Amino acid sequence: MNNNKLIIILIMLIFLSSCSFKTNPAQKIAELFGSQTSQDSSISDNDNVENSESLNSKSPSTESNFLPKFLNFDSDSLTKRTLNINLLESIDIGDEREINSTVIQLAYDNKYTLYTIDNSGTISAIDIRSLDKLWSKNIDINVTSGLCYHDEKLFFGSNIGKLYGYSINDLNVGSGFIDSINLFDDSSIETPTITNIQLKSEIASPGIGIGNSIFVKLGDGNVASVDYQDQRVNWTHKGRNISLSIKGTAKIASDFDNVYIARDDGNLISLNSDTGKLNWLSLISPRSGRNDLESLRDVEMTPIIDQGVLFVGFYQGNLAAVDVITGGIIWKIPLSVHSNINLDTSNVYVASSKGTLYSIDRYDGSINWDIVLNEDLLYTEPHIIGKKIITFSTKGDIAVIDRETGNLLHYENIIDELDFQTDIYLIDKVLYILSKNGRLNAININ
Repeated sequence: MNNNKLIIILIMLIFLSSCSFKTNPAQKIAELFGSQTSQDSSISDNDNVENSESLNSKSPSTESNFLPKFLNFDSDSLTKRTLNINLLESIDIGDEREINSTVIQLAYDNKYTLYTIDNSGTISAIDIRSLDKLWSKNIDINVTSGLCYHDEKLFFGSNIGKLYGYSINDLNVGSGFIDSINLFDDSSIETPTITNIQLKSEIASPGIGIGNSIFVKLGDGNVASVDYQDQRVNWTHKGRNISLSIKGTAKIASDFDNVYIARDDGNLISLNSDTGKLNWLSLISPRSGRNDLESLRDVEMTPIIDQGVLFVGFYQGNLAAVDVITGGIIWKIPLSVHSNINLDTSNVYVASSKGTLYSIDRYDGSINWDIVLNEDLLYTEPHIIGKKIITFSTKGDIAVIDRETGNLLHYENIIDELDFQTDIYLIDKVLYILSKNGRLNAININ
């Protein structure tokens, strides 16, 4: 009899243990497999980009990293008590984005107004405090470049090589444009030194403003400086037109005295902003491969300048830190970069073209941690909110990662599809981001 009781008790214990495993698989799997860490290894210039995802990494792989990839669990249960993510508003700003058209970027005036424009030329002003649309005006222009806010004006480019500048006050009261500068027609060029330059390409990137000048990248690889008051081209720097490239919308970087352009041939150049004279050229990502596709070294992100160092990354190329005075490479690692990067006082945060988010030491290029979010998706520029890193997938998923550890805290679909190159504005803990369906989304994270 006692033996029978003992057998029954043992059966009950086994049953309870089995139930426990089913109700908490994450814990059991973590115990069985332990933590996943990639081994440290040195990086050389000859390493393949494809293998760079696991190089020199001190990445922790935690339960939260592990589960979304293999168990398809609901990550909301992980953080509902610590994170409050709200889609505050989704505002209609114009026509739905065509998939093959260029990315149309936002502009912010640092006075609580965001400006948007769509491909057909509908310009809108949105008060970010009330999330109300202040005004909207359609000027019926095929827009290719996105917006540049400068000197109380909005500048943008068209597919026929024209740079338009509109006074915001004029747009508000309904009057017409103030100027249009034709970069296609030599008759508009007054400076003798560039009378022989023929510009035959659309304006590819949003401009940047310095003084009375707007600097833009053109689709043929050239860079132009335009005096919008005198209505003339100051100078044009002839770039290198690559036979096969991804049409990106990366902006020019500037420290006022000089402008810095990452080119699709893998080079980074510094030009004097007044004269257009070349200061230096630095080869960051040499072109190599068996064909044009494998040799792509496009730059799809805007270089960042901080404390005399410029950070830049190339698709199928390298991520590098460069001295802005000399053009000397401080460090570089093989990493394929699509979108804009971000940084703090210690680290660089970057999403690779293989759906992996990295934290990289800004001083020596060593990898602190990495996390695979989704290898089939591209991700936007990472943003820093307190102890968290925020990024979005092209499907409209929001990913929240612990800034120190690289642990995944939250992952869910929150908005419609978007471009990985889309500029995201972080203002007072609210993220403003455009989706392809022609809507401006305001997302609050606490």
